[in-house]
Amino acid sequence: MNEESVLYVNTAKYCRTILPAIFVQRYQIDKIKIETVDLESPEFKKMFPYQKVPVIRTQTDKKLTEVMAINHYLLSISSNKEEREILLGTPDEPWIQAEIIRWQSFANSDFLNELNNYAKPLVGLAPYDSKAVAEAKRRVDIMVPIFEDHLSSNTFLVNENITLADLTAATCFSFGFTFVLDKEWRQNHPAIVRWFNDVIVSDILYDFYKSFQFVEKRPNQPQ
Repeated sequence: MNEESVLYVNTAKYCRTILPAIFVQRYQIDKIKIETVDLESPEFKKMFPYQKVPVIRTQTDKKLTEVMAINHYLLSISSNKEEREILLGTPDEPWIQAEIIRWQSFANSDFLNELNNYAKPLVGLAPYDSKAVAEAKRRVDIMVPIFEDHLSSNTFLVNENITLADLTAATCFSFGFTFVLDKEWRQNHPAIVRWFNDVIVSDILYDFYKSFQFVEKRPNQPQ
């Protein structure tokens, strides 16, 4: 597909949009322009009633949604074959490719969805319901050990390289580290913290996260 397109993002508000924006700039994909959007704008709501980002829209009104699909597409059309094969795995390593997809899916769906349900009401980004927040926190607490246990004996999520799985999961964790995964939580999860710090100083993420600040104390009630 050679037609020009627009990638709609809002990296300041939605962590799922960080990687697509980075990839377009990093690989100089000139046929795709980046546009930061307000999801409540009438124009965006008309084009995308679902009001979710990231999304790519072509000149002929083809639309590509879902961040995993968008990241895969952007890496597939990038000119950096060596980096693409590290991030996505190679066809002769189907297990590695499957593991990369597995960790992306887990971090971007189950984990981030519950992290949103837990954190957003506490920081005024969603309506507060104490029972719903407690249940979301309970589910996050069930999923976190999957990461902690794995990273206690592995440098990264899939192999000894930073793959798309690590980049995706780190951007998801960055939302939590901004709002609710506070100093006490981090002291109890050293493997995740070590891994996260390693990933965000990697060449791909460094510019975006170089001034990243961790929350010191999570709120217990809405701010």
